[in-house]
Amino acid sequence: MTKQEQTRWNKPKRTGEIIDEDYLSWIHDCPCMVCGCYEVEAHHIRLRSTNARNDHKVVPLCPDHHRGTYSPHGKNAGAFKVAYPNKFMEELADDYYDTYKKHNGGVVPYWHVYENGANVIVRNEVISLSKDF
Repeated sequence: MTKQEQTRWNKPKRTGEIIDEDYLSWIHDCPCMVCGCYEVEAHHIRLRSTNARNDHKVVPLCPDHHRGTYSPHGKNAGAFKVAYPNKFMEELADDYYDTYKKHNGGVVPYWHVYENGANVIVRNEVISLSKDF
């Protein structure tokens, strides 16, 4: 495959890449970590040590907080990264994955992240996906 034929979706798999469609599907059931809305996209946290895709290092963001002006991919990406530093995002991604593994995908965490002055506060709740709640 030539470089011109490669697109975002059919790039060759890099060494160390982790693809997990079940986990990504579960992430899409979680609310946006910034505003709490339920129409989300999986934002992949890029690790400094490798640029390989790792589906276990994702956080749910609504389209506005994923690709909008104030987002990791928007015009004000720097401001977003100051409010939500990469180290914090990596730790939160690990918490999402740990919750998924612990409950076999049967619950959805509700981490609503909001700013309080210079501090970022995380409110952690777990919402059951069973019909009995």
